Amino acid sequence: MRINNAFVEDVSCFNNSNGSILVSYSVPEINNTISIQTIRLNLSNQTIVVNSFGQSICLCCIQRGSVVNVAFSPVMTASIPPQSNAFWVAVQQSPIFPIPWPPVPPRPPQPPRLLNPRDLRNRRDLRSPRDLRDLRNPRDLPDLLRDLRGQ
Repeated sequence: MRINNAFVEDVSCFNNSNGSILVSYSVPEINNTISIQTIRLNLSNQTIVVNSFGQSICLCCIQRGSVVNVAFSPVMTASIPPQSNAFWVAVQQSPIFPIPWPPVPPRPPQPPRLLNPRDLRNRRDLRSPRDLRDLRNPRDLPDLLRDLRGQ
Protein backbone atom coordinates (compact mmCIF):
# COMPACT_ATOMS: atom_id res chain seq x y z
CA MET A 1 0.00 0.00 0.00
CA ARG A 2 1.09 3.58 -0.52
CA ILE A 3 0.23 6.98 0.97
CA ASN A 4 1.34 10.26 -0.59
CA ASN A 5 1.67 13.55 1.32
CA ALA A 6 1.19 12.10 4.80
CA PHE A 7 1.82 14.42 7.75
CA VAL A 8 4.20 13.10 10.43
CA GLU A 9 2.42 13.52 13.78
CA ASP A 10 4.92 11.71 16.01
CA VAL A 11 8.35 10.11 15.72
CA SER A 12 9.89 7.45 17.96
CA CYS A 13 13.49 6.63 17.14
CA PHE A 14 14.98 4.01 19.47
CA ASN A 15 18.31 3.86 17.69
CA ASN A 16 19.35 4.46 14.13
CA SER A 17 17.93 1.12 12.98
CA ASN A 18 14.51 0.87 14.72
CA GLY A 19 11.64 3.26 15.33
CA SER A 20 8.17 4.25 14.29
CA ILE A 21 6.28 7.22 12.87
CA LEU A 22 2.64 8.16 13.33
CA VAL A 23 1.30 9.71 10.14
CA SER A 24 -2.05 11.25 9.25
CA TYR A 25 -3.45 11.43 5.74
CA SER A 26 -6.68 12.44 4.01
CA VAL A 27 -9.12 9.96 2.49
CA PRO A 28 -11.84 11.18 0.09
CA GLU A 29 -15.30 10.01 1.14
CA ILE A 30 -18.70 10.18 -0.48
CA ASN A 31 -20.51 13.53 -0.78
CA ASN A 32 -17.20 15.38 -1.33
CA THR A 33 -16.11 14.96 2.29
CA ILE A 34 -12.60 14.15 3.48
CA SER A 35 -11.73 12.09 6.52
CA ILE A 36 -8.37 12.13 8.27
CA GLN A 37 -6.89 8.70 9.01
CA THR A 38 -3.81 7.85 11.07
CA ILE A 39 -1.47 4.87 10.98
CA ARG A 40 1.66 3.98 12.96
CA LEU A 41 4.41 2.72 10.69
CA ASN A 42 7.17 0.60 12.19
CA LEU A 43 10.61 1.32 10.76
CA SER A 44 13.51 -1.12 10.82
CA ASN A 45 16.96 -1.39 9.30
CA GLN A 46 15.22 -2.94 6.27
CA THR A 47 13.17 0.26 5.69
CA ILE A 48 14.51 2.52 2.95
CA VAL A 49 14.42 6.16 4.05
CA VAL A 50 15.26 8.87 1.50
CA ASN A 51 14.94 12.64 1.24
CA SER A 52 13.19 14.50 -1.59
CA PHE A 53 16.33 14.18 -3.75
CA GLY A 54 16.40 10.39 -3.37
CA GLN A 55 19.45 10.45 -1.09
CA SER A 56 19.47 7.94 1.75
CA ILE A 57 18.99 9.46 5.23
CA CYS A 58 18.89 7.93 8.70
CA LEU A 59 15.64 6.87 10.38
CA CYS A 60 16.13 9.39 13.17
CA CYS A 61 16.28 12.26 10.64
CA ILE A 62 12.51 12.15 10.14
CA GLN A 63 11.01 15.05 12.13
CA ARG A 64 7.54 15.83 13.46
CA GLY A 65 5.74 18.11 11.03
CA SER A 66 7.38 16.64 7.93
CA VAL A 67 5.42 15.58 4.86
CA VAL A 68 6.27 12.06 3.66
CA ASN A 69 5.34 9.52 1.00
CA VAL A 70 5.30 5.95 2.36
CA ALA A 71 4.95 2.40 1.08
CA PHE A 72 3.97 -0.19 3.68
CA SER A 73 2.62 -3.69 4.16
CA PRO A 74 -1.13 -4.22 3.70
CA VAL A 75 -1.07 -6.41 6.82
CA MET A 76 -2.12 -4.18 9.74
CA THR A 77 -3.00 -4.65 13.37
CA ALA A 78 -6.59 -4.09 14.51
CA SER A 79 -5.41 -1.52 17.08
CA ILE A 80 -6.21 2.18 17.15
CA PRO A 81 -4.29 3.55 15.37
CA PRO A 82 -3.50 0.57 13.14
CA GLN A 83 0.15 -0.43 12.80
CA SER A 84 2.04 -1.76 9.82
CA ASN A 85 5.64 -2.24 8.69
CA ALA A 86 7.04 0.41 6.37
CA PHE A 87 9.06 -0.63 3.33
CA TRP A 88 9.95 2.83 2.04
CA VAL A 89 9.70 6.41 3.37
CA ALA A 90 10.45 9.50 1.28
CA VAL A 91 10.60 12.78 3.19
CA GLN A 92 9.09 15.34 0.82
CA GLN A 93 9.12 18.41 3.02
CA SER A 94 10.78 19.17 6.33
CA PRO A 95 8.82 21.10 8.96
CA ILE A 96 8.28 24.74 7.99
CA PHE A 97 8.73 25.80 11.60
CA PRO A 98 10.14 23.86 14.55
CA ILE A 99 7.47 22.03 16.52
CA PRO A 100 8.42 21.87 20.21
CA TRP A 101 8.03 18.54 21.95
CA PRO A 102 6.71 18.25 24.55
CA PRO A 103 4.35 21.14 23.80
CA VAL A 104 5.31 24.35 25.56
CA PRO A 105 2.54 25.57 27.90
CA PRO A 106 1.39 29.16 27.45
CA ARG A 107 3.07 31.73 29.66
CA PRO A 108 0.96 33.07 32.54
CA PRO A 109 -0.10 36.72 32.29
CA GLN A 110 2.44 39.12 33.70
CA PRO A 111 1.49 41.61 36.46
CA PRO A 112 1.31 45.24 35.37
CA ARG A 113 4.57 47.15 35.55
CA LEU A 114 5.00 50.01 37.96
CA LEU A 115 5.20 53.46 36.40
CA ASN A 116 8.65 54.83 35.94
CA PRO A 117 9.20 58.58 35.29
CA ARG A 118 11.56 57.75 32.42
CA ASP A 119 8.86 55.64 30.73
CA LEU A 120 6.36 58.49 31.03
CA ARG A 121 8.83 60.99 29.62
CA ASN A 122 9.22 58.91 26.44
CA ARG A 123 5.47 58.42 25.86
CA ARG A 124 4.18 60.25 22.81
CA ASP A 125 0.47 59.77 23.54
CA LEU A 126 0.51 62.13 26.54
CA ARG A 127 -0.63 65.48 25.17
CA SER A 128 -1.69 67.86 27.97
CA PRO A 129 0.70 70.76 28.66
CA ARG A 130 1.63 69.41 32.08
CA ASP A 131 2.37 65.98 30.55
CA LEU A 132 4.90 67.43 28.12
CA ARG A 133 7.13 68.96 30.76
CA ASP A 134 10.44 67.40 31.63
CA LEU A 135 10.02 64.67 34.23
CA ARG A 136 13.59 64.57 35.43
CA ASN A 137 12.43 65.69 38.83
CA PRO A 138 10.72 62.72 40.61
CA ARG A 139 8.67 65.21 42.66
CA ASP A 140 6.69 66.03 39.47
CA LEU A 141 5.37 62.46 39.18
CA PRO A 142 2.47 62.78 41.72
CA ASP A 143 1.19 65.91 39.91
CA LEU A 144 1.36 64.13 36.58
CA LEU A 145 -0.47 61.06 37.88
CA ARG A 146 -3.18 63.26 39.43
CA ASP A 147 -3.63 65.04 36.07
CA LEU A 148 -3.87 61.73 34.22
CA ARG A 149 -6.56 60.47 36.60
CA GLY A 150 -8.54 63.66 36.06
CA GLN A 151 -8.51 64.76 39.71
